[in-house]
Amino acid sequence: MIGIFDDPFKIEGQDLVMLPLSLDHIEDLTKVALHDSVWEYNLKTIKERTRDGIEHYVRNLLQERSVRYAVPFVIQNKATGELIGMAKFDNIIPRHQRLDIGGIWIGAPHDAAIEIPKVLHNMARYAFDELEVERLGFILDERHSVLRSGIETTGATCEGILRHFFLYPNGEYGNFASYSILSEEWAKLKK
Repeated sequence: MIGIFDDPFKIEGQDLVMLPLSLDHIEDLTKVALHDSVWEYNLKTIKERTRDGIEHYVRNLLQERSVRYAVPFVIQNKATGELIGMAKFDNIIPRHQRLDIGGIWIGAPHDAAIEIPKVLHNMARYAFDELEVERLGFILDERHSVLRSGIETTGATCEGILRHFFLYPNGEYGNFASYSILSEEWAKLKK
């Protein structure tokens, strides 16, 4: 995991590429982020459902990177060049060789049920094969069935539900599901 914050990197998959997030992505992200399906579980932390709200969100993610907490990406369709969503490595603890995948959303008209498993597999592969993590975690709103299904396709183990784990801006507490994959499990899963 040494160097995860040093140089921006991209993660290549067959159909998708995850590129380092920048302020240049705000306009394209706004186009896909303002659809209702994205806001149900994914962008509830954004107070304004506007371009300015997306810009604030992007600036916060870039701040997370600057303080070495997260590495945010945009997700690009390789065939069209279109941005279709976002994801990030976060809760990065190099000393313990662990990090989480989080902040994943796919905007309309793209099919999140198809694209999310691709993103998760590409990021898991990179985390274990390139960053050499020991533990890869996933923590998400327990009601987000599409993302939970995607995580389960990676072979991750459900560790349980974290009750009232997150307070949303609307005052609602969210219960979050916790999953993980260990390096020895990944060695068997990727075959």
